[in-house]
Amino acid sequence: MSRQMKTDWFSGPGFPVWALALVMLTANGFAAANNVEQSLAAVLRERVSGARPAAALPVQGGPIRTLATLTKVYDERGYAPLWIDAGGLTGAARELIDVLATTEEHGIAPARYRLTLIRALANAAEVGATETRVDLELLLTDAFLMHAADLVSGRVDPASLDPLWAAQQRARDLPRIIEQAALGRPGEILADLAPPHPQYAALREALRRLHAEHDPAAGWPSVPGGPVLEFGNTGERVARLNRSLAGLGYLAPDQSGDNYSETTRDAVRQFQRDNGLEPDGMAGPKTLAQLNESSPSAQARRIALNLERWRWLPDDLGTRNLQVNVAAYDLRLQDDGNTELAMKVIVGREARR
Repeated sequence: MSRQMKTDWFSGPGFPVWALALVMLTANGFAAANNVEQSLAAVLRERVSGARPAAALPVQGGPIRTLATLTKVYDERGYAPLWIDAGGLTGAARELIDVLATTEEHGIAPARYRLTLIRALANAAEVGATETRVDLELLLTDAFLMHAADLVSGRVDPASLDPLWAAQQRARDLPRIIEQAALGRPGEILADLAPPHPQYAALREALRRLHAEHDPAAGWPSVPGGPVLEFGNTGERVARLNRSLAGLGYLAPDQSGDNYSETTRDAVRQFQRDNGLEPDGMAGPKTLAQLNESSPSAQARRIALNLERWRWLPDDLGTRNLQVNVAAYDLRLQDDGNTELAMKVIVGREARR
């Protein structure tokens, strides 16, 4: 009996109707999705191809800055979108946006990649017009390619700063890499592009700690110029000195009054020792200049500059190499990871430091 009922159910007059409806709905859904992606690809083709004669591709927020590489990417994939499909932003696109928000970890401001605009367009693109989606698609590709290039070889060409620069810069196949990233894991793929040297990782960790302990954007109580500050002095300049020392951890927060006490003198001496200054315990011009340059924002800037310099170097520094720590006036001969020689050096003019 049950077999008869099953046969009747599949062969009854209602089956062809709902089955056909389901097939039609599925087919219509696929067709709609295909139409959306074809429309995006058509606009991409028109805009990217049209950029060639003018050598410029305008989008919201300004022109595309990686035009040559971006053009090659879309040419090779037939102008199919990388980051947007019929459903809107892909998972890889959303991950890329999250990654762009963390570029400060490499000493690079997210604003370089127009993150605020990308986020605004990402919200609008869910219900926006095709042109808005294409702008977002191009901005995401531009941001990925630019950040990838920044990590591989730096934001600035070192040869433009020093014509004697001869180190071989790192290079990667960015069109191939972005294709992989669009399939998933753009964060992991971008992370693999950073310099492999332990010194780069150490600088990133120092920057992370700095941001965790201080707000580099916050104000810093710089000490204005004037007479040398020493034991027994009082006043606003001393108060600023104590607050700066406390901010750097040389004094406890409750010791930041306006009195140049023995505790302040000891803190100044330690600060001077740590920074290669004469430890006389008096806050003269050199000590105050170094102290004012020790603010979180100044420290973050120096770390960012050194991260950039490491991005200029090749992956392999060779088994035997010389490393100069300019800030410490220190030279070390490294042989297979071991320090064979260490000595003090003169680091030269300020412009070459």
